[in-house]
Amino acid sequence: MNAPPERVMVTMFSGGRGGGSIASQLLRTSGVLLSLVINGYDNGKSTGALRRYLPGMLGPSDFRKNLLRHRDSVSPAQEALDTVLHHRLSASADPDELTRVIDAIALPARTGRNAFAALADPTRTAIMADLAVMRQQLDDDPGRLDLADCALANLVFAGAYLRLGRDFNAAVRSFARTFESAAELVNVTNGENAFLVALQQDGRLLADEADIVEPHNRALITDLYLLGTPVTPHRQARLEAQPTDVTREMLVRDSVSVSLSPEAKSAIECADLLVYG
Repeated sequence: MNAPPERVMVTMFSGGRGGGSIASQLLRTSGVLLSLVINGYDNGKSTGALRRYLPGMLGPSDFRKNLLRHRDSVSPAQEALDTVLHHRLSASADPDELTRVIDAIALPARTGRNAFAALADPTRTAIMADLAVMRQQLDDDPGRLDLADCALANLVFAGAYLRLGRDFNAAVRSFARTFESAAELVNVTNGENAFLVALQQDGRLLADEADIVEPHNRALITDLYLLGTPVTPHRQARLEAQPTDVTREMLVRDSVSVSLSPEAKSAIECADLLVYG
């Protein structure tokens, strides 16, 4: 009789899409237990709008994208769960559209047919609970969040964040459970709010994480900073008008400290293999 394969603890530092093929293959490998260490500094488009609406919350998009990349749909229930992960509100979305989506999710397969109908009942209940919290937030604080093209799963995450007392890492754990993550999703920090910026060799300031990952500018990045507040266009222009040494001093002055989360510390210390995706 063959002995069962030994379990191998693998920890991978991952972006939203970076390392997706590596993670997918690791999850298909018998005996591998995979932890994905992710930062929450995404601040682009609808994610940035959500962070502005809920000050103090980090960006959920890279956690959601990891679920999108590493799932294999093998049942109607999983396909329906993937539909939630893929669904985006329309370009003209308003809170009423979100309500209609919540109502569609509420219909189980035995009472109606739509893309969400085959969700397992516990999953449906969890998703609806967090969307209901977010929908109530929009009623209590209307008009400030642009829902255009917003990922539905980001709103599920935001609802969990509010429900759990604005504890970002608790929301990560809840989100991973709801969407049946095959890997452990780990936020690298204890959830301190910060905004990632970079300084390039040519003196240009990349004002957020979305600019940093854009491929349009190939100038070398020389410095990375975590700031306590987002960089407005006016502030960016003022920083770029200074000599580079002065810009560095100003960015260092405005930088904030973050701390390593216990989950990330454990994932790194217990890993048999560390991968930089």
